[in-house]
Amino acid sequence: MKTRLAVFATVLAMAFAGFGNTVEARQPLFGDMDLQFNLAWPGPNETIPDWVGTITIDEDEYGMAFFATGSGKPFAADPSSSVHFFEETWVIYDELDFTFNPDGTLATFVPGDVVLSGYDAGITNMKNSKYHMNGYVDVAEGDFADWMGRSVHMMGLIEWYPFEAPQFAPGVLRIN
Repeated sequence: MKTRLAVFATVLAMAFAGFGNTVEARQPLFGDMDLQFNLAWPGPNETIPDWVGTITIDEDEYGMAFFATGSGKPFAADPSSSVHFFEETWVIYDELDFTFNPDGTLATFVPGDVVLSGYDAGITNMKNSKYHMNGYVDVAEGDFADWMGRSVHMMGLIEWYPFEAPQFAPGVLRIN
């Protein structure tokens, strides 16, 4: 009888220990994005990023880049629509060496190892400059492995050059 109670207590303790880890892993992961638009971006492209910058997660800074893959076209000086639709791949690197030329074109782009990556689709409201996108994580390495397959939400506000091209896009990333 004592053996059965001991086994039952061990199984119960393991179940609650596993439950505690599951609850902790379900807490959202947040990051603050600081991005700049690459004025040399040729349009939807899987190798030339349209947005490049940093993301801060738990006080650690990482590199981040976006590669528009469809539904979008370069921002025009006079948008014909009040909403811009886009699809893209986003990548977070353990480190990223990048610089921009004074004219807003990307000068250097040397990424480190990928720690998180995924796909999203979204919109930019051209009337108020707010952007919002939803997607998922399809690569999660190292300390971020628990986030594999999770849903991703990003939102922020585009800041514009005086000549009406996008310049900066501060925002927030949330992985559920």
